[in-house]
Amino acid sequence: MGLSPLHFFGAIITFVILISIGIYSRKRIKSAADFSTGGKKAGSLLVIGVITGTLVGGASTIGTAQLAFSYGLSAWWFTLGGGIACLVLGLTFVKPLRATGCDTIQQMISKEYGTTAGLITAILGTLGMLINIISQLLSFNALTISIVPIDPVICALIGMGFMLCYVVFGGVLGTGMLGIVKLALLYCAVIVSGILVLRLSGGLFSLYNTLDLFDNPLI
Repeated sequence: MGLSPLHFFGAIITFVILISIGIYSRKRIKSAADFSTGGKKAGSLLVIGVITGTLVGGASTIGTAQLAFSYGLSAWWFTLGGGIACLVLGLTFVKPLRATGCDTIQQMISKEYGTTAGLITAILGTLGMLINIISQLLSFNALTISIVPIDPVICALIGMGFMLCYVVFGGVLGTGMLGIVKLALLYCAVIVSGILVLRLSGGLFSLYNTLDLFDNPLI
């Protein structure tokens, strides 16, 4: 199935909206505190956008779906682990962290256990974020290259440029606003795509039997 001009138009409009959000949020940055923590005035919706918008992306949708098709429920661990971690963070860790006056977990650990512990935690946290960014770039490459024939390295650089537009320019505010928009787009895309897949495949049982994983199919 080929892509119509409408697909390209939709992709361009989406990119323009995301970049515009990053540039707009930059105007609301008045200090370092606004950049790193939103001046500690961010509402619940913005915090949801920051955390969930970071976790729920290409790795949690395209990547997890592909791994689940190939390996089963084991592909669920990244998404499940992130959800459980957010639940534990919200229920037990938020108030103690806010009471310390620190902006990051690394600062709190450094304050409590010394600079060496804080440095090690910062390095491990940085490596974890790099791994997360790599998975997002791989998903961006897979999707973009399927639409436009482009060199993977150039494609990855373009993806990094989009990230810089809303992270460097807008900080937490830009990330939160973009996360909210991204979540809305992802949910709409997943719901519409799921309905189309069921219709085009002939229903759930027909789709199930195409997996060819069991000797005794449902039908």
